[in-house]
Amino acid sequence: SVIGPRPMTEENFGFYDDHHQKIISSLKPGLSGIGSIIFRNEEQMLIEGESSVQFYKNIIAPYKSRLEEWYSNHSDIGTYFLLIIFTIISLIFSNSFIWNFFRDLPEPPDELKSKINYVRKL
Repeated sequence: SVIGPRPMTEENFGFYDDHHQKIISSLKPGLSGIGSIIFRNEEQMLIEGESSVQFYKNIIAPYKSRLEEWYSNHSDIGTYFLLIIFTIISLIFSNSFIWNFFRDLPEPPDELKSKINYVRKL
C-alpha cells in the first residue's frame, strides 16, 4: 500500500504495547503514513539523542503507536489520499501544518514538540 504503517524491525515493534501491536498488525504496511509524515526527521532525532534506543522506546514509540491507532480509526479513502498529498508536501515543507488540518491527531509529548515542529493554531 502507499499509505500505512512503515514496516519496522522486530526490536522496534517490541517497543509497542500489545494493544498497539495488534492495531498495527491489522493495517496494511505502506511506503508512507501518518507516522512517517510526522517523524520525517526521525533519523536525525535519534542521531542527536544521547540514548537513541531509550528515546525511541520511551518517547517515540508510544506516540507513534497513538498515531497509528488514530490512522486505524480514520482510515478511509479520503484520509488515504490526503496523507499521500501530505507526504509530498512534507518532503518540501515543514510538517507543522498537519495538526491544523487533522485537528484530532493525538498531541505529542512535550519532549517531542520542538523536534517534530508541533504547531497547533486555535
